[in-house]
Amino acid sequence: MILAEKSWGNGKVMFGGLTLPWFQEYWSPQPYVRNLHNNILEYLYNSANVVIDETAPVLSGVPNSTNVECDNVPNIPTVTANDDVDGNLPVTFSETRVNGSCAFNYTLIRTWSATDAAGNEASASQTITVYDDKSPVIDNLPVQLTSFVDAGSCGAIVSFPTITATDNCGNPSFEYSPLSGSFFNVGQTTVTVITTDDCGNSRTENFLVVVEDNIAPETVCQDLTVSLDAAGNASITPAQIDNGSSDACGIAELALDRLSFGCADVGSNPVVLTVTDNNDNSATCSATVTVEDKIVPQTVCQDITVSLDAAGNASITPAQIDNGSSDACGIAELALDRLSFGCADVGNNTVVLTVTDNNDNSATCSATVTVEDKIVPQTVCQDITVSLDAAGNASITPAQIDNGSSDACGIAELALDRLSFGCADVGSNPVVLTVTDNNDNSASCSATVTVEDKIVPQTVCQDLTVSLDASGNASITPAQIDNGSSDACGIAELALDRLSFGCADVGSNPVVLT
Repeated sequence: MILAEKSWGNGKVMFGGLTLPWFQEYWSPQPYVRNLHNNILEYLYNSANVVIDETAPVLSGVPNSTNVECDNVPNIPTVTANDDVDGNLPVTFSETRVNGSCAFNYTLIRTWSATDAAGNEASASQTITVYDDKSPVIDNLPVQLTSFVDAGSCGAIVSFPTITATDNCGNPSFEYSPLSGSFFNVGQTTVTVITTDDCGNSRTENFLVVVEDNIAPETVCQDLTVSLDAAGNASITPAQIDNGSSDACGIAELALDRLSFGCADVGSNPVVLTVTDNNDNSATCSATVTVEDKIVPQTVCQDITVSLDAAGNASITPAQIDNGSSDACGIAELALDRLSFGCADVGNNTVVLTVTDNNDNSATCSATVTVEDKIVPQTVCQDITVSLDAAGNASITPAQIDNGSSDACGIAELALDRLSFGCADVGSNPVVLTVTDNNDNSASCSATVTVEDKIVPQTVCQDLTVSLDASGNASITPAQIDNGSSDACGIAELALDRLSFGCADVGSNPVVLT
């Protein structure tokens, strides 16, 4: 038996690896010559008991292409090849790596091939797309680190313990904000920890640094002499006893165990000043208040701030302005020259407090009532629809979006975040209306501006003459008929109702360009 290979396309005949060049030399595309050669070959094959092998081997075990995590790349499988003439054949393997955007994003192309004795080849490939989309995991993040203030400061330098993280395909890096070893103020500070792997996958976690203030204030007191008023009373403030008490974190409050004195207190009176810092640590010191009876009755006022209500009104009471007016015979009445305020009074307003004792003696003091308008306008928006003009433009005004916004103190301004629209805005477009009242309070609401394009394109056609080819055919394109059609929002498509012509169409043929 002789193994033969034939290839009619190039005129080659092989018997056991021997090429018959005479057949190639006399090969001709003419049918009668080809038939003659076929008859000669059939005779040779039949006489020599020739087996013709034109079938490629079959590869088995080639896996499908797949996408895998970087820590799960499959091993190279065993691929076999079998040929219907040669049986089992050796398999050639090759692998190509194509790098991606990072170290663990890449593509593996695995190729297996086998060739039989007759030169028939089979080849198959598997593409493995390797990716890394898993963020690192922080192993030992603390929940909270607690420290105490450093002496003489309102905070502490805090260093963090070593924090580690694991990642499926690399060694992640760390970023801290604030950094370890930074100065932290008293209270809670959130520390942000960001760990990022080689492919930019990151994880953000937080923990607390708590700095506690356990140092009491330094207290300094001073003695004080006060005079009774004509009513036989005197009052003091903690600030009069304080003589420079201090704390690194600041003083929150000064308090006295006694603020008022009367006729029975003439002479020396011990008082205790309690100093509390901003972190609730406190300390005390003592002083002596010497009371003298030299002063007639007096009035005491204080400034206040009030806010208008939603109706644009505010009212006060005399007690809010009074700050400890006194009289030996008692207070009969507190009266203000003004109790009500409105939108026109926003700002500072002077009021006069009149204090009358039980014997109709009176005195006055003045204070400032600061009126604030903190009520934002009531905003009401409405959706609208606008159409583009022939140039592809449309514009709106704030008044078109406003649907009755109001404020007790009046509207100063309506403003939109967007006033103009074009072809790119066809469809729904969100806009924000900002309403500002006469006292600069503002609020906003949202609406939808639907932009429509209802302008049809301007079409311009031109006639065309085409010639049939040797096969009697001719074809045209929409661009050959178009003669400058236009639209402000652009041409999406040119289409003809007919593109091909033949012998039956010689002469004039109407076409329609859309």
